[in-house]
Amino acid sequence: MLKTKYLKVLFDDETKIYTSVYLKETLDMTDKEWQNQMLEMKTLIEKLKPEFIIDDNSERLYAYSPDMQMWTLDLFINCWNKIGLKKYAQIVPKEIVGKLTSDQIEELSLTKFRMQFKHNFFEDQKSASIWVKEAIE
Repeated sequence: MLKTKYLKVLFDDETKIYTSVYLKETLDMTDKEWQNQMLEMKTLIEKLKPEFIIDDNSERLYAYSPDMQMWTLDLFINCWNKIGLKKYAQIVPKEIVGKLTSDQIEELSLTKFRMQFKHNFFEDQKSASIWVKEAIE
């Protein structure tokens, strides 16, 4: 569906599951590249209108600043609310710095935004998939 230097995106039209997988190459990513990538993903999400998102950050090495975290949350939570997203599952990074930014994002999303969808954080792809697919079956 979409593959760049930093991530790949898959979409299952039957189940309406959108899966993004960040790659290790994100280690060298700049804030500007992050923003460009996120804007491209937002456009794709608005077009596809997934009901479920699995956001696999397990290999993401880009550690973004609090300002960039807020920018990203603002961009996507508003978009996800608008398209009627039902569930969002994030697989947390394996690396400690990535885990810390995921913790900060979780805290920001809960305190600063009104999410109209269920969300949860997972350690692995299997757990995230099981949780998302509960709503389909």
